[in-house]
Amino acid sequence: MSSPSAPGPEIANLAQARFECVYPRCGGICCKNGRPGLEEGEREKIESNLAKFLAHLRPAARKLVEKKGFLTHRIKEGKRTLAVAGGWCVFFNEGCVLHKVGAEEGKHPA
Repeated sequence: MSSPSAPGPEIANLAQARFECVYPRCGGICCKNGRPGLEEGEREKIESNLAKFLAHLRPAARKLVEKKGFLTHRIKEGKRTLAVAGGWCVFFNEGCVLHKVGAEEGKHPA
């Protein structure tokens, strides 16, 4: 096991690298208590489309989002994090609600 101060591997294309969700192959590792951070501009996209997402959320997640919002005050790697309900990201419901709604509209997650 490496020490917390040990440097991680060097990533040659870090500036161009992007996250691509591979659920369900991962078992939901990012979604379960992962508190993913939002990239610049994502908050506004979610806020402007929130009404579309609410109907697809788990009941406990929807209740939390309607009462407290979808963001926490936690900061992870300089980014605000998504809220968690029942141990899962509020946007998780047998996969990512954000991705599923986007796919229904013919949009690829970017």
